[in-house]
Amino acid sequence: MNKIIFILLFSQINLFAQEYHFFKGQVLDLSSQAPIEGVHLRIGNIGTATNEKGDFLLKIPVKLLTNSLVFSAIGYKNHSQILAKSDTIFQKINLESSAVALNEVKVYSSALAIVKSAIKEIEHNYFSTPTLLRGFYREVSQDPNTLTYKYLAEAVLEVFKPSYQSSADGTIHILQSRKKEFMVLDSMQTFFNSGTFLPITFDIVHQNKSFINPDDVEKFKFEVQDVTTLDNQDVYVISFSPKNEEEAALQGKLYINTQDNAFVGVDFASNNAALQKNSKEKSKYSTIFKGKETKVRYEKMEGKYYLQSVAHTMTLNRIVKGKTEDFKLSLEFTTTDIETQEVKKPKNAPKAHRSDVFLKAVGAMDENFWGNYTTVLQNISLQEEASSLSKETFHK
Repeated sequence: MNKIIFILLFSQINLFAQEYHFFKGQVLDLSSQAPIEGVHLRIGNIGTATNEKGDFLLKIPVKLLTNSLVFSAIGYKNHSQILAKSDTIFQKINLESSAVALNEVKVYSSALAIVKSAIKEIEHNYFSTPTLLRGFYREVSQDPNTLTYKYLAEAVLEVFKPSYQSSADGTIHILQSRKKEFMVLDSMQTFFNSGTFLPITFDIVHQNKSFINPDDVEKFKFEVQDVTTLDNQDVYVISFSPKNEEEAALQGKLYINTQDNAFVGVDFASNNAALQKNSKEKSKYSTIFKGKETKVRYEKMEGKYYLQSVAHTMTLNRIVKGKTEDFKLSLEFTTTDIETQEVKKPKNAPKAHRSDVFLKAVGAMDENFWGNYTTVLQNISLQEEASSLSKETFHK
């Protein structure tokens, strides 16, 4: 993910009339001073994450300034601070590594038993009532060989999530959207659909993905590889891989809280056998996947866990009338706001459908498009490619 360009966007949709405080800075590793990507920031029910350079910009209602702003990341000790109205200058936040030796934590069960226990605890650990997530979706296409950008498309989403005990998927509603095409696109880009369903498709806990599905879990090998921390609590790092690669196509790592047995994250990808099988089955008109990687993170609030972020990257090869082309598609959703009390499905915002091609549906960018939404440009090379756009669009 080091070369993926992230654009983090922050939305306080229901707070337009209030006074805001802008808090910006960079999060670094205390020891190495290297930037840390994917650090979660949370104050009240508002939050975001750092980009690949560790940079962040958070727009906070003044009424929340008496609350603690908490920085958290897997493998690091939490950092918290109370903000003052004067805290408008760029700040550097140092996070201390919290490495835990595996022999310091007693493992009372096998890795498989830990996973099965976490599956049983899903009904207790995740919201049993509907929630409404607000956040930003980003879709970027690149040439994986030259890293040239093909297009960028973004949206503010409302995600209605039913109870984690419900089998219903929930709904996606698009509040705002925009795009920028950096070159003339052909059909191999425009046929990608269902991207905005990222926070539904890859909510692995709610969707019961095969590696945590009670009916399929025995098809995988599990091993406790390490113990790390998140939110100052110990977390098992459990690797998984298919016993038979023909039966199970995924492999990766599960992150399970040692105290409440909650799945707090997962990194997974398609295994080589699945990719090779897909390659052999390609036809004259086909798209084959050369690689798929996904990272999912959950965060705890009010004693329950919710989906905090999803990052999904695909490398594809398209064959049309004998012509082949590789391209890389990077999708990301980050929750910036959550409602948990007496939540109902949104009625006014346009509802997305899985058949929708997001790139075809969104409009072009302009200086004032986002209004009160704050955006952060995360890579200078993208800024150079987008030089025809107003810098204020990205640097409010």
